[in-house]
Amino acid sequence: MLAERKWRTVHVTALSSREATECRPVLADGGTETPYRFRCFVTWDDHIGSLRERLRGIDLPYEWAIIGVSNGGGNDYEVVHGTNT
Repeated sequence: MLAERKWRTVHVTALSSREATECRPVLADGGTETPYRFRCFVTWDDHIGSLRERLRGIDLPYEWAIIGVSNGGGNDYEVVHGTNT
């Protein structure tokens, strides 16, 4: 999914629990060779830490963020910003 606002286009990828903990999220878009400059991964809040560490360990060609949504049924969410470095 793409989210657009003003001059930014962000490629948003929702990850299942399995994808957030086991798969390389860089491949979640089907292996696109020309990635967007900004990426956002959405997952359950209890997977934020492991996903953040995996993203930091990969040399990615884009800036990224993670949105962790509450899996307890609430409306809470957490945003974790990262970069490609």
